[in-house]
Amino acid sequence: DVCSSDLGNYIGLDAGGTLDRGNSQEGIDLKLGSGNFIGGPAAGQRNIISGNDSDGIEIDGGDNNVVQGNYFGTDFTGTIIVPNTRDGIDINADGANGATGNLIGGTAPNTGNLIRGNTLHGVQLRDETTPGSTSGNAILGNQIYENAQLGIDLNGDDVVTANDALDADTGTNTLLNFPLLNSANVSGPNVTVDFNLDVPAGWYRIEFFRNTAADPTNFGEGETFVSSTNINHPGGGSQTFNHSFAGSVGDIITATATFCTDGATCSAFGNTSEFSGFETALAPALIELSAATASDAEATGGNKPVLLINGTLTTAQTIEVNVTGGTATPGAGNDFTNTALVTILAGTYDGTLGTAVPINLTILDDTVVEGDETIDLQLRSEEHTSELQSHVRISYAVFCLK
Repeated sequence: DVCSSDLGNYIGLDAGGTLDRGNSQEGIDLKLGSGNFIGGPAAGQRNIISGNDSDGIEIDGGDNNVVQGNYFGTDFTGTIIVPNTRDGIDINADGANGATGNLIGGTAPNTGNLIRGNTLHGVQLRDETTPGSTSGNAILGNQIYENAQLGIDLNGDDVVTANDALDADTGTNTLLNFPLLNSANVSGPNVTVDFNLDVPAGWYRIEFFRNTAADPTNFGEGETFVSSTNINHPGGGSQTFNHSFAGSVGDIITATATFCTDGATCSAFGNTSEFSGFETALAPALIELSAATASDAEATGGNKPVLLINGTLTTAQTIEVNVTGGTATPGAGNDFTNTALVTILAGTYDGTLGTAVPINLTILDDTVVEGDETIDLQLRSEEHTSELQSHVRISYAVFCLK
């Protein structure tokens, strides 16, 4: 056990804070210890807990401990890895005594921990004899990366815990479902992440992280905390949300979900999920009509504008190509028919005719002798979903029937 505060120490390193002098077991073992403060937001409060022959910290059946502002698995600069042999932080039950209400990191400036380069997990949570006894533990605002296994591991099973419908399963931290990232699209200086979450009704803090490289598991760690949003989930199944924050093309984004125990205020927290899978931020596809004017004989009607798309769509998108005017008469038995909605399948497009998508305009040969007629077409940006929004040129084409 430790006293109520443990501040400003090198635990497992030499006096210079660089060489491995690790303890033969944990750096700190809070066995049934509660209400302790390890570190803090001020630089002088930071502990460097590295090089130990087991976990950096083991919270063994302890409750309501706060671990903030520390380095786990590095030297005092945070740049050189000096790994703990097991987890950076291990939160586990002591027999039937679960570990509950512990806070790893926080939402205030400089409260996050650096948890990097440890031989097993960044943070592991597990039960012993009583499933679900280790619960209500929040992991917020940390830098967790380059650990050999998962950044956050619930259930102590060394594998990603799959999401389940309605989040009905039980276990460590209730095995809270993680966000499912659908897309990350860049517009100007910001990236917008669309995601789904399937959790019980309530308020949740969703944290987003930027990573230099994707984790080999395809599920995150969280190298740099970049933003958060609070959402009110109605329960009853998966719901779709989005959040925008500063970012650029190529950013590798991951996320976690944490339950807010005080409702909409979201200043007190309970269970945190594992990390989501990663999503790479892309420049949304640019789409435009292939020509400002085109013409063909009514009997042929084949030289119609098509949609040129340049970029990548991670999911199929539906847009509108509207007839806005002209002298030709629409409708069966007349000059043409048009279905405004056009579906563009997921994929990578190069902006050429080779990857172009046809519009749903059908030219009819009505056999009536008449002069040249026109069909005015408009592609409207405001009709498009997130992967195309603000990246669709408001373009017009006039198709002439001869």
